[in-house]
Amino acid sequence: MDYCEWRNGYRTEAMTAVAKGLAVKFGKLLTNLFNLQVKKWIGYDQTLYSKGIMQTNRTQFYLFMSATLLPLFSSMLSVIPMFFWNLNKTKREQMYAELLERRAGMAAAAADADAATMDELAKEQLNISQVNKGRKL
Repeated sequence: MDYCEWRNGYRTEAMTAVAKGLAVKFGKLLTNLFNLQVKKWIGYDQTLYSKGIMQTNRTQFYLFMSATLLPLFSSMLSVIPMFFWNLNKTKREQMYAELLERRAGMAAAAADADAATMDELAKEQLNISQVNKGRKL
């Protein structure tokens, strides 16, 4: 959220939470569909347990593999976006210094402001994204 505020001039907690919730639900849907398909491929029969019959050794082996190796490989994919994240320690310190300065300026300007001044402050805050497009962040 701080990076978004630094880059664009506004915070997006609510929209980010909604997008995250939708992504999690969609991910769970795909995961469940994939798990059902994998169980079908390996010959898993959920009715065998109630009949007192064990799954075959092949099915047990592939169940174990799908519960251990598939999550390992899928979690390794989640590392890929980290290679493209350009926020290092120096840039993070710069970001927080600029945010503190910007917030202090906005707070001082808004402390005794009238409606027209507040409108100007809001426009100024929204123009931050236009200013930052020209900067290499």
